[in-house]
Amino acid sequence: MSKLDEKIVDTTVMTRHTTQENGETFEIRDQERLNSIEESLTSMVEKKLLRKIDLCLLPLLTLSYMLQFLDKQTLNFASVMGMIHDLDLRGSQYSWSSSIFYIGYLTFSYPASFLMVRLPIGKYLGCTCVAWAICLACHATTTNFTGLMIVRFFLGATEASISPGFSLITG
Repeated sequence: MSKLDEKIVDTTVMTRHTTQENGETFEIRDQERLNSIEESLTSMVEKKLLRKIDLCLLPLLTLSYMLQFLDKQTLNFASVMGMIHDLDLRGSQYSWSSSIFYIGYLTFSYPASFLMVRLPIGKYLGCTCVAWAICLACHATTTNFTGLMIVRFFLGATEASISPGFSLITG
């Protein structure tokens, strides 16, 4: 039995004992002491729980943020490796393929915020991360400008939920 548990037991016993012998004035004082011990115990449990959550979630959140950052950079790497020639992009089509991502992001920001509040946040973010990964994998199947624009738009739409959702989780 820890020292904190012994204090709680001692305080409870003392409260009962003094109530029988001396009346209500001592009971109130001892009840206040009992409440302060319970508050310190709950704060210790909350700190322990927060530590466990931090150790489990923060690596996953960091990995997800890193993959999203790399995703934004892959369009640049792909252009250097010949994507512009392979997809036969002309004029400002390459610039539009980068911009359409943010149009999808902005378009879906409000619906994503609404859904995050209405649905269970863990399940919603899990589904969104899977949809994001599917959209990212669909980049490999694009053969023209239209396909690239569609995939980039939906990639932005799926990514619109992730950063605000992570902020809701970590508080």
